[in-house]
Amino acid sequence: MARPKFSPRPTDEAPGEPFATAEEAWLWAVERYDSTLAGARPRAGRATVPRAGDPRDVVNAAARLVRSGRLTRAQLSVLFQCARANRPPDPRVPEERARLAVWRSALARLEPPLIAKGLVRGK
Repeated sequence: MARPKFSPRPTDEAPGEPFATAEEAWLWAVERYDSTLAGARPRAGRATVPRAGDPRDVVNAAARLVRSGRLTRAQLSVLFQCARANRPPDPRVPEERARLAVWRSALARLEPPLIAKGLVRGK
């Protein structure tokens, strides 16, 4: 019998704490994802609050929704623009009012898959 070529890495980590909302998960994920693309090397066990899952899990959930047609590219664009500003659209700013409705509808579609994965607490 041949030994498997690859095997999962053993982990001593306890499961992380899920986010309270999809908004928190999205802002966290894009910040971590962008920092990784910029060359940062995150290390396990160094966070003050260990989180469930990986930033890629959140971004991949959004990508799956786009591929299935349940999230538009315009909604995804607003999600990324706001996450890179590290805040949701401000309803007091006239230019951001229209984006607020798109932001909320996009997060409403993103929330169920994140709850199913255990990344966001259910209501």
